[in-house]
Order: sequence, then C-alpha cells, then structure tokens
Amino acid sequence: MNWPMVKLHDICRPKQWKTIAASSLLESGYPVYGANGKIGFYSKFTHEFPTLMITCRGATCGNVHISEPMSYINGNAMALDDLDRSKVDIKYLYYYFLKRGFDDVISGSAQPQITGQGLTKVVVPLPPLLEQKRIAAILDKAADIRQKRDQAIKLADDFLRTKFLEMFSLLEHGANKVKLGDIVALDAPMVDPKQEKYIDLIHIGPDRIEKSTGLILPALTARDENLISKKFLFDESYVLYSKIRPYLKKCAIPDFGGLCSADMYPVKPITSKTNREFLWQLFLSDFFTKYTETLPDRANIPKLNRKELLSFELSLPSISLQENYKHIVQKINHAKFVMRKQNSNNLLNKLLNDFFQKTSKQGNQNA
Repeated sequence: MNWPMVKLHDICRPKQWKTIAASSLLESGYPVYGANGKIGFYSKFTHEFPTLMITCRGATCGNVHISEPMSYINGNAMALDDLDRSKVDIKYLYYYFLKRGFDDVISGSAQPQITGQGLTKVVVPLPPLLEQKRIAAILDKAADIRQKRDQAIKLADDFLRTKFLEMFSLLEHGANKVKLGDIVALDAPMVDPKQEKYIDLIHIGPDRIEKSTGLILPALTARDENLISKKFLFDESYVLYSKIRPYLKKCAIPDFGGLCSADMYPVKPITSKTNREFLWQLFLSDFFTKYTETLPDRANIPKLNRKELLSFELSLPSISLQENYKHIVQKINHAKFVMRKQNSNNLLNKLLNDFFQKTSKQGNQNA
C-alpha cells in the first residue's frame, strides 16, 4: 500500500538533552534513560509524557525505546520531542524504526553516533492515524507473546539453578572432597582451523554463549571468520567453559561438534564420576564463581589457568544423584528448545516485514 512518506523532522524535533553524570544519579526519583534503557533516577525530569528515543552513541547506536512518563532522557539517546500525535502514533513509529534500522544514518567508526543532521534523511510512511493504531496493536500482541516466552524460559533457568542448590547443597562443606581434575579431563586437541577438514566447522567463542543460561548463539564457521590461530576441537561429550574472567558464568553443553576459542576450556567429564549437566550448572554456580574470585589478579585480561581450574575442590555427590539432575536438565532444556522453536521472534519479524518492508524500501529510496 502506498502511504505518504513524511520526513521525520516534519513530525517531531530530535534533541539531545544534557547528560547527567553517573555520580549524580539517585536511588529513587524520576527514571533516567541512557544509551540503552533505564540507568537510575534523578530529582528532575525532562519529559512529562512517554517519549520515543534513539540511542545515538556507542555500540548500541540505533536502538529504540519508549520512556515512562515523567522521565529524564540523557544525551546518549536522541529524544524525539514534540511528536505530532495528531498525525503519528508513538507505538507505530517505534515499530517502524525496529524494522527500518539506522545503518544508513550512523556515522563514525571508533565511536558510532547518530546526529540530528543525520536524521534529516529519515522518512516515515504515514497511513491514517487509526490504521497506525491498528498496526501497533497487532504488533503489541506479537511482542507480548515474545515477552511471555522469554519469561517462561527465564523461569525454567531459575528452576534449574534452584534445583541444583536443593540437590547439591553440600558441595562446599560435605564429605568426599575431590579436585575437579579427578573427575574431568582437558584433553581436547588444538587444531589448525585453516585445514580443509576443519575450515567449515562452527567456531564458538565466549561472545557466542549467553551468560548464565548456556544458550549458544548463532555462530560462523572457521572459513567465514577467516580464523588463523589454533582452536580447540570439541564434540558432544564436552562442556564449554569460558576461562576469561570478564566472561565467567559463560558455559554451555553443545549438541554438536566444532571448534572453540582458546579462551575457553572444553571440559570432558569422566562419566563414571560425573556428567555434563552437573558440570554445566556447577560452573555457573555462585560456589564456583566465589572460588574464581579468590584467585590472584593478573595484568591485561586475567584468565583462569589450567592448574587453577583443575585444583578446584568440591564434595562430589553420588553419580546416581547427578544422573537424576541430568534427567531434569534434559527435560527442561527440551521444553526451552520447543519454546524457542516456536520462535515468537519470527512472528514479530514476519509482521514487521508484512507491514513495513515495501514502505521501508520506498523510504530509503526517497531519502
């Protein structure tokens, strides 16, 4: 449908407000929005009504948010002030920007930014206001489905952590003390990712594992990443654990084989003594994290070295109890897999495409 295309500056006034120093933020008051959402509170507000904002500095440049009423919007986000609400529905504009993106507006390489001048090239398709509200209401429902799915997955992760604590409460103070090196092996070979037999394997680094959940995010092959240095070769028998301290609590139990960064340990359980599911949750536990935090700091990027990892002590539960937990993990992870497979993200993305794909292309051509 050919809706009229309107320049963004004709329906609002993009503005960066004064940035509040982090030291001036309060524990309560009016919410303050920074580059990517709420960052604290302040004694004053800049915006009485909900306001659409675009992150205009840093790595998340181009993200969009809608503020709560009576909020302070920091200078790291471009506030779309004086939005003409007789012509534009704020939720409709928010969803259009989700689809459109701002790749053609972002400038700067070392420090990405969006300027008011850059936004002059942005045009917006404007159907009648009632049609905008109808579109926004449909997209709200799809976003709500996604949010409920994400909440259900979070509850499942919380359940696994709680169950681990219930079943293995004596890890720190119980009997039968062993070192981690007694129940696991670090035997994954290092290989040259340029070799033909490895070059098309998936490569996993710490950045490809979601913190505290073990979800492995989409990754590239060694060929696509043009890898040069040697990597660990792993299969489905290993647990992948990040040894870089800033990335602690990043641990996964892969269901495929591939290559992993040298900044990770592929840890193989000795199956007569332990299993992957137990080790996975152990590495994510506060008990293990507390151990890593007692280790001496090092220069540059501190790493948990091999000796430190294998020297970790715990009271080892019986293998039968670990197997019980393994079955619980497998059931919960399967349920999470089904929820993700239903992929409510796809529903929202499909609807965004249906409503905005043609107009987005038209807008970019007219810009």
